[in-house]
Amino acid sequence: MTLGECLEKTRKLINYYSVSGDPITAADPTFLDDASRAKSAVDTAQKELAKRFPLLRRVTYTQHALRPLDSRAGMHLLKGRMVLSAEGASAFSLLCDGDLTAILERNTDGAWQEMLAVGYMGNGRLECVHGELDTRPAEEIPMRLVLESEGAYVAAVGLYREFPPYEEIPLLDTRRFHPLPADFGGVQSVKPSFRFVTRGSAGFYTLEEGKIGFPWEFDGAVELIYTVYPQTIGEDSAETMTLGVPEEAAEAIPYYVAAILLTDEDVNLSQLFFNLYADKVSVLERGGSLRIHNTLFGGRRG
Repeated sequence: MTLGECLEKTRKLINYYSVSGDPITAADPTFLDDASRAKSAVDTAQKELAKRFPLLRRVTYTQHALRPLDSRAGMHLLKGRMVLSAEGASAFSLLCDGDLTAILERNTDGAWQEMLAVGYMGNGRLECVHGELDTRPAEEIPMRLVLESEGAYVAAVGLYREFPPYEEIPLLDTRRFHPLPADFGGVQSVKPSFRFVTRGSAGFYTLEEGKIGFPWEFDGAVELIYTVYPQTIGEDSAETMTLGVPEEAAEAIPYYVAAILLTDEDVNLSQLFFNLYADKVSVLERGGSLRIHNTLFGGRRG
């Protein structure tokens, strides 16, 4: 139901139950004066009903795993050198603590040539370090990553063909984040396309500042069913706005709005509308159907 449809049903309700014999129209000055109060009442009712009868929507995310060409996992105390190699590699990432140097080299005519060097000074905790060449070498070019240190801790390191164009570069212990819908109100369920054994279902997703994150190594589709948080209705809200509650619940809102508008003009009629509103809500509580709407989110390929 749209806001305009809700207001029109409110007007018709008041006309139907009115005993004055003077029906009001949408252009009536009195009705127009009450438009601001009516919109406020609609907003109050939809947000209250949303808590009791949430509208559910479905979003499908698609994520393609970022797999390293060569990698090492597990905590290492690096004293000396660690070498990873892969043809066509142009990027690396690692989790480390302690002073070290990461050097990305290219083999040309049997000799290794330094292409990129990144130095890191430890500060007592594991941090992400990454580097990427401005120009990717051809896929058949031998490349290697050399880590040098006299005592740094390296938790994980990966050598990649390239990094995808994400805001945050996925590393070996992080998640890849996707935007949540603008009307997201809470998680109803999260279902990956197959059982993800590495982390288990309980820790599969993370919510963070308007985004939902899945393990970086997950490759597949994720279905998110969420409750809708209704968009706030204000004085300037367009009447084409759709209410953020199931259609069955929206049908009760005009009765609440009519009750609010008539509070000062006709106490008895106002109370009648409040009672009718409560009756409709009671019927819904005994068993109303909730509809799930679909939305698709495509992930960028990594």
